[in-house]
Amino acid sequence: MFKGAFFCSTFHAVLFFIIFIVGKPCFCDNFYIKPYLQFVTDTSIYVCWESDVAYAGTVEYGPAMTYGSVVSETTGVTVHQIPLRSLSQNTRYYYKVEKEGIIHTGSFTTAVSANSSFKFGLIGDTQGGESAWWDLGKLMADSGLNFFMHCGDLVDNGNTTSQWRDQFFSPCSALFENTPFFATKGNHDGYLNDFENYVVQPGNEHYFSFNYGNSHFIVLNTNEGYDPGSAQYTWLVNDLASSVYKNAKHRFLVLHRSPYSLDWYCGEEEVRDFVTPLTEGNDLDVLFGGHFHVYDHSVVDFGQHKSHYVITGGGSGFTEDGDCHWDNNIMHAHTNHFMFVEVNGDMVIVKAISRTGAILDQFEILSPTGVDVTPPNIIKAGPQDKAVEQQILLQVQTQEPANMRWSLMDEEYASMSNQFTGGEGSRFHSTVVPGEHGTSYTYYIRAIDSLGNVMDTSGTISFTVDTAQCVALIDFGANAGSNTYGLPDWQTAIKDVYTDYRNLGPGGTTITGGSTPEYNFQGVSGLSPYAFNTDQKIAVSWYNNSGSTIIVTPKISFNDPDRPVSGISGAWYAMTLVRIPSHGSAYSEYYFNDSSAGAYNLVNVNCNYRNNQVLVCDKIVLLNCDTALTGRENILDNTADGDILLTVSPNPFNPATMIRVAVSAARENSAEHDIQVRIYDIHGTRVAVLHPMMSDNNRPSSSVQYMFDASHFASGIYLVKAHFRNRAASKRVILLK
Repeated sequence: MFKGAFFCSTFHAVLFFIIFIVGKPCFCDNFYIKPYLQFVTDTSIYVCWESDVAYAGTVEYGPAMTYGSVVSETTGVTVHQIPLRSLSQNTRYYYKVEKEGIIHTGSFTTAVSANSSFKFGLIGDTQGGESAWWDLGKLMADSGLNFFMHCGDLVDNGNTTSQWRDQFFSPCSALFENTPFFATKGNHDGYLNDFENYVVQPGNEHYFSFNYGNSHFIVLNTNEGYDPGSAQYTWLVNDLASSVYKNAKHRFLVLHRSPYSLDWYCGEEEVRDFVTPLTEGNDLDVLFGGHFHVYDHSVVDFGQHKSHYVITGGGSGFTEDGDCHWDNNIMHAHTNHFMFVEVNGDMVIVKAISRTGAILDQFEILSPTGVDVTPPNIIKAGPQDKAVEQQILLQVQTQEPANMRWSLMDEEYASMSNQFTGGEGSRFHSTVVPGEHGTSYTYYIRAIDSLGNVMDTSGTISFTVDTAQCVALIDFGANAGSNTYGLPDWQTAIKDVYTDYRNLGPGGTTITGGSTPEYNFQGVSGLSPYAFNTDQKIAVSWYNNSGSTIIVTPKISFNDPDRPVSGISGAWYAMTLVRIPSHGSAYSEYYFNDSSAGAYNLVNVNCNYRNNQVLVCDKIVLLNCDTALTGRENILDNTADGDILLTVSPNPFNPATMIRVAVSAARENSAEHDIQVRIYDIHGTRVAVLHPMMSDNNRPSSSVQYMFDASHFASGIYLVKAHFRNRAASKRVILLK
């Protein structure tokens, strides 16, 4: 930072221009922290900033860019917090801050009335992840938010002042200059005074509540005592009992340490003991938390009211893996993200937005006083990308809990006689349908919610089956003698001492009996190695022997015949996350890539699940990625994992189009070498393998570009498929000549 008058050398001027062009902030400034907005109400707000030297600051402001009003400090300070008062409700204001010729401007809207709609955002755990925070902050700045909230761990070390300047405020100055925010303190935010120096919030600033529009917000501090008898606990009891809370249309609670998580140590036990017993059944709409660097969405039904538990810890450049289970979880993703919430009268729409701008998850909340007349919305549907023994698993996800039916004809819901599993209380639906080799299918699907709102038109799932390249390496039976094998010299089943055969599921399985996840392996080995290549993948069928849905990320190894804790230096890879319905089956997959492809005489899998006698392995299948399901059409135009985004432009095209594959920073190392892009025709035949043109490695998200030159191809529909390690994305393109 420069002190005194603004000055840049010729070198710095050129550097400033270059940085401005690519969108980076310029530090040729006498503001350590550019203006940011705090504690907005319907009649007031604080404009704050930090200067390099102490001086008495001034804010010009008004409902037009000519300003008209001025507020000045009377003494010189470096951290400036100037209140603007006597403002009009739900009104746009503009402001200007100046120091020694350097001017910063911004705008804000005062809090809306109880009858007005509004939008707010949430993000957590931005510590140490400037590149992810940079991307997410730009998306938030462009989202039209009235304000946003931070769920804690704003920085990595709150006792280091430079991190507040460089790690938190600097990457997202455009967001801060125009969008007020509230924050709760995280465990990384320090025990000294920087958090308190920089924020201006209601009450004691550590735990507080406020009303905005028709909603009530509670902010707790999980770094201070909140057990019965503590000041914070007593305050929370009183707030939940207040008329302000009771009379609000919607109610939200924000804290740092989340009570439930599938990751790390499964959630904060003290929050489960002391906080959730007060909020459960007390008409809380959403509890937003962080601490765990993931996205988790869970729903608890209390009869007259449902509460949503959301972990939005995706603001930093890394995520955390774990091995926990909670039956109420309905969505789990390891990816950078923020929350977008729109409140409009009785309705609340909540979206989880990834770093690439894709919607990871979406759900709606309806106030008990409202009437829901909206039919269910299908947000994802399609066959799981494999064909095993001529059986196809169809999976559908609805935006709200619903019943789902299917038919081979386009007809009304009442006329459809085939039911998906899942039921009224579920957003995830599945069914197994027959699939004959070389045959094309179109299934028509419709949904109905608990209030009788039904889809007006059918969704469709279309595909062609080709099972010629499917080899069941092993199909476990009810005992060792009833196992069947697919390769001539791969005839040996392996299993842990805690794993045994059971006559469960489709024709017998193995079942994991150990309570330690690492002790639950099973697999198949051969006398001679088999060459696995990047056109292939392994699909493992799991059967759920419990009464609730299970979400798990199994592991797979090709060189460890025992277990990950055995001391053998084998590599274990994560398979795709799989959601297995109660007493039902589902597949997890592993895509071979350049680093894992090779000749092996072993395939060993581990359900990686803590509870015993629950998950059983039915079969392990080798699939050719190109032909397992061909001509596959999804009612979503673009399908993608949370960490990979595929874009094609132009589309339709003639004769060439540009394909861009973007990978989140959490997985960007060597991305160009791990991304594989292939083109398929409508029959599922691979017609091209593309090679990268260039990579834009200066961007926070690693991305690679490919040119698809279709000069020698016929007009028609083609499928672009991108694989990144064990992630995948696909998009249909149209060639018009």
